[in-house]
Amino acid sequence: MIFIFSSFMKQQDFGNLMFEDNFSTQNITDSKWTRIVNNNSHIEELQYYSDSDKNTYTLLNQQYIVARKEQQQQFNYTSARLTTKEKYMFKYSKFEIIAKLPVGLGTWPAIWLYSRDDTYQENDTMESVGVTPNTVFFSVHSSGNFDDKKDHHGSSKKIKKMDQQFHKYSVEWTPQHIYGFVDDQKYFSLRKVDIQQKYWHFDKEMYIILNLTVGGNWAGSGGICSDCFPQQFIIQSVKVFEYIGSFTPDTLSYSNILLQVQQYLEFTINKTLLK
Repeated sequence: MIFIFSSFMKQQDFGNLMFEDNFSTQNITDSKWTRIVNNNSHIEELQYYSDSDKNTYTLLNQQYIVARKEQQQQFNYTSARLTTKEKYMFKYSKFEIIAKLPVGLGTWPAIWLYSRDDTYQENDTMESVGVTPNTVFFSVHSSGNFDDKKDHHGSSKKIKKMDQQFHKYSVEWTPQHIYGFVDDQKYFSLRKVDIQQKYWHFDKEMYIILNLTVGGNWAGSGGICSDCFPQQFIIQSVKVFEYIGSFTPDTLSYSNILLQVQQYLEFTINKTLLK
């Protein structure tokens, strides 16, 4: 029994690769991504999100999102936002995105997840703003009420040469916890057992968003370096691994052990039958 329990304890949370884009095609993969066209500046953003090839394109197995200083409608900058919405939705998964970030004053690159029904349930896997250089932020939000701190959790980490080198930004999302990583170093942790149940709202399908904002109420707080454009947000790869469940230290209650034993046995039996 001890041997079996130890084997369960070593079982990984995540299994097969269920989504991958290494940007090996000449153009963006339309079966995976949608370019969002949006001129709605809801948080004082200064860019127009365009579907132009000048703002997002694939080159040498890398996806470029480029913010440019140019007039579009009433906006002085253009950029791009990519999303998997309505094409790929995810629930309880591990996400790994390898990217190189811009660092100019006024830039705001982001890798994030948003709920399928567009209720305010958000996982900011990576955000960086030029006003705080060499720093990345991880946060989760479960409401638009920023006065209620219990709906918002976050952390930050200093990293070097984020505009010169590619780094891996990851999130592990399970029914029990959300962990955030940079280059496999965990710097954010939110466990369901540590907060009130009414503040855990991370059980809906979510989609991936990649975008580069100019200005806004956060990134624009230190001004804009208008001579620093164009700015590039370069994504090398996006991977998503399926959640298969396992025992973890934050789920070792009697009821959770029984439930996870059942889930593990069902998973193992079904996997065997499919071979």
